Amino acid sequence: ECEPWLALLELARQETRDPSWRRGADATRLTHEPDAPVLASATLVVEAPALTRYVGRLLATAAGHAFTIDADDAVACLAAAVEDDRDACDALGARIGPPGDMLRAVLPLIAMPLLRACHTRWSSLVSPAWMRPLCPVCGAWPALAEVRGLERTRRFRCLRCAADWAAAWLACPYCGNGDHTQLGALVPEKTAETRKAETCKRCLGYLKSIAVLQATAADDLALLDVDTLELDVAAVESGYARP
Repeated sequence: ECEPWLALLELARQETRDPSWRRGADATRLTHEPDAPVLASATLVVEAPALTRYVGRLLATAAGHAFTIDADDAVACLAAAVEDDRDACDALGARIGPPGDMLRAVLPLIAMPLLRACHTRWSSLVSPAWMRPLCPVCGAWPALAEVRGLERTRRFRCLRCAADWAAAWLACPYCGNGDHTQLGALVPEKTAETRKAETCKRCLGYLKSIAVLQATAADDLALLDVDTLELDVAAVESGYARP
C-alpha cells in the first residue's frame, strides 16, 4: 500500500542531490530576525528548468501518467508548498489538472529539495536557545519528536527541511497546553517504550514521539514517518489531528 508514496519519496530524495537547489539557497535573500524562522520574509530563488522538471516528474508519478506543467505553474506549486497554502493548492489543482487531494499530498515533497538546501546553507543562523514549536528554518510544525539517546533529550524534527531543534517536555506543541490532566498518549502494546502518539485534549492535536539512539539522518526522516504510520491511523481514528 505504501509503494506509490515510497516512489515519490525516492524521487524527492534523489532531487535533493541536484546542485541547482544549493545554488538557489546560496542566492536566497534573507531578512532574518532572531525570534522568527530563518526563511520568514525571505526571497527564495530557484532555477526554473530544474523546478519545472522536478514538479512535472512528481505529479506524473503521483498521477500514474504523463504530465506537463509550465514554469509559472511550477513556481506557483512551489509557493503553495513552502507556505502550506491549501486554498492556493486547490485552485492550482482545478486549473492544471491533478485532483486537489493528490496535489495537497505532494506539496511537502515539492518544497523539500529547496528547503533542505536552505537548511544546509542557513541553519547556522538558528539560535541554540530556540524553543518554539515552529521549525526554526522554514516555519513548519514538527513532523515528529525524537527522544534521543540514553540522556533522553527531546528534539523536534521537520520533515520538509530536516531541521532538528530543542523541544519542551509536557506541553502541547500546537496550543501550549501544559495541563497534564489534558495531555495523554496512544501507546502500541509492542513498542510502548519506543513509539507513541502524544495527544492533547484541549486542541485535539497529536504528535508522534519516537525513541532513537541518535538523530535520524535527513534522508531517513520521511521513511521513519512512513514506518510509524500506525500511530497516525490510531490518532486519527481516536479523533485527533495535526494542524
